Amino acid sequence: MKSFLKKLQAQYRRNCHLTSLAGCVLGVVFLLTGTGILYQALASARDRRRYAAPGKFVGVGGHRLHVLCSGEESPTVILDAGLSGSLLDWSLIQPEVSTFARICSYDRASCGWRDEGCLNNFHIYFVLSKRALAHMCQRSFGEQTLFPGLC
Repeated sequence: MKSFLKKLQAQYRRNCHLTSLAGCVLGVVFLLTGTGILYQALASARDRRRYAAPGKFVGVGGHRLHVLCSGEESPTVILDAGLSGSLLDWSLIQPEVSTFARICSYDRASCGWRDEGCLNNFHIYFVLSKRALAHMCQRSFGEQTLFPGLC
């Protein structure tokens, strides 16, 4: 019976050490994650103060959409960035296209100079932003808009 109890105590001690080690590793992971989140928030706030938005903000469904338009010719072409992109993704293409068409690019809901509140309803914001841009161009320039790559 004593040998059984000694084995049980030894196993309990090993399990305690493993549990303590797992707890320490988990604590370090949470600490590093929290530090990364804090750093990202501070760096984003600093960048918003340092770098002004190159375009203008347009009201869309209670939020603000950051749009950059250039060029004077017809038609109006609206450039849509990829999933994690902003209007800066088009910074090399937009000046070239603006020589023969009016061209607008805008920030996605989670990138660039976006309105912070839009992330709560990302899918609604996504649809509203496209409709609002098309409507804004129709009203401002009196013409249909082209969305390259969309069917």
